[in-house]
Amino acid sequence: MPPEPGSTGAAVTLCLAWERARVGERHAARGDSGRGRGIDPAELPPHIAAGTGLAPSTPLQQHQSLADIEKAHILHTLERHGWKYAQAAETLGISRTTLWRKLKEYDLAPADAGAGEAP
Repeated sequence: MPPEPGSTGAAVTLCLAWERARVGERHAARGDSGRGRGIDPAELPPHIAAGTGLAPSTPLQQHQSLADIEKAHILHTLERHGWKYAQAAETLGISRTTLWRKLKEYDLAPADAGAGEAP
């Protein structure tokens, strides 16, 4: 019996299906069908291979704008990477130039102006 929509089980099932599809895409890109063998744990993201799952997400506040959510996400990512712009930009999937524009737009700066690196 499949998990009930909206349940944690449904989310896990969806995530696993998505990961299987991504592994399949990588096989196709290499010209390898991947059929007849299982998924190698090395092909999975570390949190899936380790069986730890994702960290719980922060609940969104009601009436939070998309800009507020984006600003918080950028700030969290920068803090996680020690304000190293290149690493944060890579994690966010944007260029360093775009990150720099977002920092100016949201008036974000490291607590210690000497921290991090130049954008």
